[in-house]
Amino acid sequence: MLPAHNEVHCILQDSEGYIWFGTDNGVSRFDGYTFRNFGAREGLKDNVVFELLEGTAVLHLDEYHERY
Repeated sequence: MLPAHNEVHCILQDSEGYIWFGTDNGVSRFDGYTFRNFGAREGLKDNVVFELLEGTAVLHLDEYHERY
């Protein structure tokens, strides 16, 4: 689920089919079944995300998730 008290600022579906949400509490990735949330504890500089682009930033988050 998206973190509580979220305001969604942007949505992106990437080339692998994941749906990403930029929110007031970081980034959430939906794989069609569950949400995975990324915030300051996972390395974001700021929890407020207004724009998502497929490329380095999204891949970096995905690679972080895959390593751990």
